[in-house]
Amino acid sequence: MSIRAAAYRELEPTARRATRLSNTNLFIIILVLTSFLVFALETEPDIPAGWIERIRAFNVAIIAIFAVEYVARLWATGEDPKFRGISGRLRYMATPYALADLVAFAPELFWMLFAPAGA
Repeated sequence: MSIRAAAYRELEPTARRATRLSNTNLFIIILVLTSFLVFALETEPDIPAGWIERIRAFNVAIIAIFAVEYVARLWATGEDPKFRGISGRLRYMATPYALADLVAFAPELFWMLFAPAGA
């Protein structure tokens, strides 16, 4: 089995016969829930400044993991015949799940990359 095929089986729930979540998908679900907690903590005005910096660093790590997972899914989805090639990847990117993934992390990623320091 190729690396891409193994990644596809790990990342795509419909690619496995097993009814349980893969470890990767379980990790992503836990990370999503954790990101909600981190977001709530970031808005709390009484958190000490030192903790705010740690929370922001953790948030950067979460966004980076989401971005890597999105790119990995985009790469691995080529194992599905309907998503092979450039046009197939573009079709995949237009699916509701792929759009939801992108909308979940892209705004924050762009903010971190392009916002002025201290904004």
